[in-house]
Amino acid sequence: MHYCAAFDSSSFRHVLCYIMSSMLTVDCFGRQVYGPYVEVSKRKGKDKPRRHVLVIYGSGRAARRKKMSYARWLMECHVGRELDRDETVDHKDDDQMNDVLSNFQILSFGDNIRKSHPGPVLVEIKCAFCGKMAMRRACRTRQYAGRQEPRVLYCSRRCAGAARRKR
Repeated sequence: MHYCAAFDSSSFRHVLCYIMSSMLTVDCFGRQVYGPYVEVSKRKGKDKPRRHVLVIYGSGRAARRKKMSYARWLMECHVGRELDRDETVDHKDDDQMNDVLSNFQILSFGDNIRKSHPGPVLVEIKCAFCGKMAMRRACRTRQYAGRQEPRVLYCSRRCAGAARRKR
């Protein structure tokens, strides 16, 4: 299946191509594009399929080949410029195979990492020694499996040491 829509106006020009076979296409930058290809990563834990295209810059012996994500290529064509190295195309719904333009957003590398790794979950605890309220990571407050008594939580190392000396 091959669907290609080309838009040309005086202010901007971009080409959006949805190619479902490995055909050769020329995009809005004059680059030759092969793909998309569905590829499953061989790295451990990364078994989700992703789409890639092969982009050829230049021609003849001076041609350079570059494999890039299909989402990045689509977004470059949509925006009408090549994306910077620190810009990434993020899938809003985190489905890597959902390559619809409304599902894309351009984020910096750092923002994309922060989106996918939000950080620790904090919970409020009451210190068993001094009674003060303190914030702790949720993973540190869980009960250990097979433990008879509940885990005693302290607001600081000082309170934990004082409670141990008091016993």
